[in-house]
Amino acid sequence: MKAKILSLCAILSVILFMVSAEAATTTFNFEDGESGLTSYMEEVFGGDLTVNNLTWYGNDTLFGSDAIATTGANPGRIDFDPLGRNESDYEILQISFQWAVYDETGKRDFGLDVYDDGIQNWRNNVFVVEGVGDGTTGTLSSLLFDAAWQVTRIQIHDSGLKDVGIDNLTIVDNRAGGGAPVPEPGTMLLLGAGLVGLAGYRRFAGK
Repeated sequence: MKAKILSLCAILSVILFMVSAEAATTTFNFEDGESGLTSYMEEVFGGDLTVNNLTWYGNDTLFGSDAIATTGANPGRIDFDPLGRNESDYEILQISFQWAVYDETGKRDFGLDVYDDGIQNWRNNVFVVEGVGDGTTGTLSSLLFDAAWQVTRIQIHDSGLKDVGIDNLTIVDNRAGGGAPVPEPGTMLLLGAGLVGLAGYRRFAGK
């Protein structure tokens, strides 16, 4: 009985790990202006694209390439799910990008908000960089969203009056295929337990 339980744990952990790896990764470098986002929306949603208070900076000096940025005091927003689908249909699992502050504000300076369809509301400042001045840049290498969230929109802002921007925006969504997000910690623990169990089973069976 003990051997069967250990073997079952190993099998379940591997299955869950494989499920967590089913995702699609897309990078937007904004070298083509809005067309990269439009192509993504056409592929996923059939052509809908909702972008508010954002503009494209051509030959941007902060990034050395084109970038997308807010236009003044209002947050710049991209709606990745304009059709408002059910929880199982679409969500962003992970995000990364380069960020920049174009003007010194004395406010929060850079903030990222995400919209959670599960609670029908925004989760504010899930990534924040405070106290940076004009011409400051940085990189968000990876932000893995809580498994209980259903992230479908993002917005960037400075909680002040001036522009901030992003470039090389990479999202991992829950469509099958493409790249794979980092598995949830619980999944990793289960995988580890399963592998330990499998090793224990082999030692047990070898006796």
